[in-house]
Amino acid sequence: MSQNIQDVKITVSANVLVRNEVTNIDSLIQNLLDAHVDEIVFLDGGSTDGTWEKLISWREQNTRVIPLLWPQLSGSEYKKGFNEVARRNLMIEASRSDFILYIDADERISLDFKKKIDATCDCSALAFTSFWDGRIRLNGWSDNVWHPDSKFRIFRRCPQIRFKSSDLNGLHNYLSWNGMKIPLGLTRGGFHVILARIMRFLMPMKAQIESFPPRIFHYHYYDLSRKKTNDLRAVEFTWPIEVTTPGQLKEQKIVYVANVVNDEEADNMTRRYWK
Repeated sequence: MSQNIQDVKITVSANVLVRNEVTNIDSLIQNLLDAHVDEIVFLDGGSTDGTWEKLISWREQNTRVIPLLWPQLSGSEYKKGFNEVARRNLMIEASRSDFILYIDADERISLDFKKKIDATCDCSALAFTSFWDGRIRLNGWSDNVWHPDSKFRIFRRCPQIRFKSSDLNGLHNYLSWNGMKIPLGLTRGGFHVILARIMRFLMPMKAQIESFPPRIFHYHYYDLSRKKTNDLRAVEFTWPIEVTTPGQLKEQKIVYVANVVNDEEADNMTRRYWK
């Protein structure tokens, strides 16, 4: 029987990269505090909209909020000189908890996630529910991008686990174990079982992939009327986009729906923690 947060007292540090996120800070911090995160390490890239000042204000109210500052050149977001890998690794070094949760400003997490962490594992994969332009992304078989999907967002704070990158700008970053890329926690079919076995064979680590209910809720900034082309990462959308309703799935299309039936947690999270 695996140990979890109910058996072993563990601590979790959230790591968050921000720049000009003043409208999202309050609800993000409240979500993380309600989820019993032990500390929240922010790395601000030189905000000009009051984000840094808000973080300092939160620090004065709650010592669990830890703001760091690493100014970046104007216009360098996800471009030359941004070096996201170095920024994420700096937050790991500044953290003091047993585990790291890395989360973005447009994401929220299930409030009970700590209860489901297997304390004997080095990495845990969280499932994703994505929202677009106020709509919940349909988890349908015809979705070519992220369904079904999960990612290793929780990992043990240890010297072996750090972020690495496949390009000179420090983007396209991924978690590594002693420099070796940790396979993603995919849930497509039974492939996650194969990945877990490969991981355990190649790396002296243990991964929590199967049956891990907590979710990351991703509220993208993307506007469905235009494509995302403002950075050096792969453009996320090369397929046609169609806004539709349940029951109108079309093969090889990216399909969205206005509502997902019986997703009470997603509805509650949106009402409580998203503008």
